[in-house]
This record gives sequence, C-alpha cells and structure tokens, in this order.
Amino acid sequence: SLPKYLRRAQRVEIGLFEADWRGFGGLIGYQGEDCYMSVNPVIDWTQAEEQVRGDLAFLAEVLGDMLQEADQALGLIRNGIETRQFLVCMKAAHQLKGSASYLYCGDVLRCASIMQDLGNEGATASNTAEGTDRSWNGNPPRDTNAIWNDILQIHDSLIEAVNNLRNEVSAKFQG
Repeated sequence: SLPKYLRRAQRVEIGLFEADWRGFGGLIGYQGEDCYMSVNPVIDWTQAEEQVRGDLAFLAEVLGDMLQEADQALGLIRNGIETRQFLVCMKAAHQLKGSASYLYCGDVLRCASIMQDLGNEGATASNTAEGTDRSWNGNPPRDTNAIWNDILQIHDSLIEAVNNLRNEVSAKFQG
C-alpha cells in the first residue's frame, strides 16, 4: 500500500505518483523508493510581493526571518530524527509550513506538509503499537521503521528546498 502522503495523489502517469499540494503549483513526486521535487519556481515572487504590498525591503526582511526559522526547524527535525520522536518532527514542520505558506515558498511548503503528515502518521503508529491508540478503525498503520525511512527521504528534500530558497532570495536581493 502507498504511504499516506501518496494516497492524496490527483493523477497517475506510468507508475509515477504526483500530488498537487495546497494549490501552490509544482509537484512532489514519488517513484519506487525516491522522493523528489519537480523543477518549479522555488517562490512565487508575484504573490510574495503582493503579500507585503510591494514593499521589497520588507519582503527581504521577512524572507530572512523565514530562512532563520527554517534553519531552527531543520535543527529540531534533525533532533527529532536522532531521538526518534515523531511529534518533534511534526511540530517543527508545522511551524515551517506556516511561514512558507504566507510567503508562497512552494517547495518548502510541500516538503514541510509531507513531513508534518509523516510525523502525525508515525505518532499514531507508535501509539497504536503501545496500545494507547485504536483510532485506525481496522486499517492498521504502517510500520514505524517504514515511516522513519520516508521521513529521512523528505528531510533531504526539505533541506534541498530551503537551500534553493536561500539561493533564490540571495540572487534576488543581492543583484
């Protein structure tokens, strides 16, 4: 069976699953064991500029703050992975998702959304294994080791998305 985040796929093409996340263009794909990001704009500059009413100095400041927040969130996620705490990964991804959504940072948003979903799935699976959660109603959750493998893959994609955003912000405001 497909991981939870792939069951939301909107179309299937020759075994390649693609999901459009929250209408922010671009796709996260999954094929075999590989998660990958499509080649799309890292940020929707038009929407981001509209969000700050065209004030580019303020946009640069807000994006700088968002990148600092992203570094902190990645640190928390890394700690959650090292200590095998699904909820730490979920909460850090949720925090990052809010900023990415506000500033139309599509790839960061998609990766953070998937990370949040995986953290939630892992927490539910862990509680079910301990006998403290029976909310799965006859559809037992996936093995927690499989969920950790997916978290490691999307973690790499999230790091790449943040680095791509950092490069694009630097190019826009340094040039």
